Amino acid sequence: MKQCPPSHFVLPPSRCALRRTGRWAGAVLLASLATGACGSRGDPLPPLRPAPAKTEGLSATRVEGEPITLRFTVPARNQDGTGALDLASMRVFAVTKPAGDPPPTAADLAGGGDTTRIATIDVRVQPPGGMERSDTPQLPPGPAPGETMTWDDTTEVAAVYPTPMVRYYAVAGVSSRQRIGVVSDVVAVPLTAVPNPPKDLTASFTETAITLDWLGVAPRARYRIYEVKEGRASDPPLNAAPLAATTFVDARMEFGVERCYLVRAVVVSTRASLESAAAGPQCITPRDVFPPPAPANLTAVSGPGAVSLIWDAVEAVDLAGYLVLRGDAPGETLLPLFEIPIAETTYKDATTVAGTAYVYVVVAVDKTVPPNRSPHSNRVEETGR
Repeated sequence: MKQCPPSHFVLPPSRCALRRTGRWAGAVLLASLATGACGSRGDPLPPLRPAPAKTEGLSATRVEGEPITLRFTVPARNQDGTGALDLASMRVFAVTKPAGDPPPTAADLAGGGDTTRIATIDVRVQPPGGMERSDTPQLPPGPAPGETMTWDDTTEVAAVYPTPMVRYYAVAGVSSRQRIGVVSDVVAVPLTAVPNPPKDLTASFTETAITLDWLGVAPRARYRIYEVKEGRASDPPLNAAPLAATTFVDARMEFGVERCYLVRAVVVSTRASLESAAAGPQCITPRDVFPPPAPANLTAVSGPGAVSLIWDAVEAVDLAGYLVLRGDAPGETLLPLFEIPIAETTYKDATTVAGTAYVYVVVAVDKTVPPNRSPHSNRVEETGR
């Protein structure tokens, strides 16, 4: 029998010794046995083989004439929360069953092998040490841990079935050793008729917002609004929750910037939704056709060789300044005394002629090209001295 060096002997302590040394000595003994030191008993512990944590946030959207779209968050940690993340890919599982059949569990879907696995999506995992180096290959395309990704199920055409059917989905992360992590909750997508689309989508704008209006399809219908960029609808939609109203206001309006929209009717169930064909797209480019407010409280005081004017300032974010208009009384024709707007709210007209009666007004102008003019201020009349 192999002999251990004296320093490596592990002798069982007596009861008296354990009483004297307390629990600490017993803990040391147990630790030495667990580490497999010379003289220990039992098989060594198996190596750790982590699996990805549960895939969260799975939802599905079925739009008329388009594939069913899944959304989920890629796991960012291992199931046990320890060690470096071991995640190589995401697997998507699905099955279509009659609506009256018992729904499958997550384990049913993940355990169905090739009959339920419909996709494997590679995951973009950072190499050890964090950022990529210039001498390492580029990371493959794909979602990164912690990202919310979308995936289109082109394997299901959502045809009209003779009996009501339901498409069930689940998603799970897979480690580099092909260990399947905790499977997501199951999402059920009814393969039934989608709602009728809304009609007559129109867009208008004010000085601060774009307003969309459309004709609804039913009293209890709900709607989602999307912005269209490069021919694709925004993901997610502009409204976080489906609207019951048939009007939507977008406060992100910018003058000179075109925005395009579409609207769909939607039926929402638990983590799944059915959407109609779209009304739109409807595009609009807001233009600044809104003048500043008119100056108020214009006052004129005549002095030797001049008439002095003063008025209240105007509040406008794009204000360029003010123009003073003058005409001979009774003021049927008023012409500006200068072309470049002034920033001050006072002006001294030194071109008056003694004994001539003049009528004055002031207008505010903005920075638009050509500029928008406000309505006239109040009129004042004064005679030159």
